[in-house]
Amino acid sequence: MPSSTTRFTKTPYSSVVVCIALLTVCVGDGSKVSETNHAVIQETPFPTVQELVTSFDKAKLDSPRLVEHAITNARHCRRSVSYLHMPWSLQSLAYKPKFAEFALNCVLQTQSNIPQFHFIDCESITDDYSLLYELPGWNERGQKMAGMAEILWMQDGKVIHVESAENFRSANDLIEKTRSLFRD
Repeated sequence: MPSSTTRFTKTPYSSVVVCIALLTVCVGDGSKVSETNHAVIQETPFPTVQELVTSFDKAKLDSPRLVEHAITNARHCRRSVSYLHMPWSLQSLAYKPKFAEFALNCVLQTQSNIPQFHFIDCESITDDYSLLYELPGWNERGQKMAGMAEILWMQDGKVIHVESAENFRSANDLIEKTRSLFRD
């Protein structure tokens, strides 16, 4: 299991393909992306867990429209895993490193059908969470947002699972859950 200072080396995959599949931290108005606020890992060697967590801290979505854009981006992926971050939540803050480690390890351990990973700051929608509750498949789960470091798995634009990161002892447990949800 990598530490927060472990550097990953180049994999046999094309670095562009791996890096795009690795993580997208969505910030911006959708038509223009600010380099300082957009964390798409584009170079090898792979970042450390701490470097990813630092990039998460720069990903502030200041309006419901920006959150909607980030959620739409995740919905348009064949398979996506999104960390629904609430900056006011101690659990959400505490589990960011586990999500970063999970995303890095999942890319390195998965041979095909790598999901895209998204870190979405949901603070601006905490009044009612309707942007999440209106997603296809969300209501079938009966899940309510609680700011407990929720992770959202979607396939073909539909919610297939929502669960708190605190229910997983390790990043490897999250990888196993992801593999079980995204079986072909």
